Amino acid sequence: MRITFSTDGGQTFPHVPAARTRDDGTETVTPRRVSTSKGRIRIEAVGNAEG
Repeated sequence: MRITFSTDGGQTFPHVPAARTRDDGTETVTPRRVSTSKGRIRIEAVGNAEG
């Protein structure tokens, strides 16, 4: 899994607090200190293969 953070309401996700983590349902990340009222966190699969 990859965890990314957006400061513009989800238009872009330039901050990457965790580039690769296990898909075990829990993760602790510390995002950069940024000022935003439109922050969004995205969790996405990495390297999934359909079979």
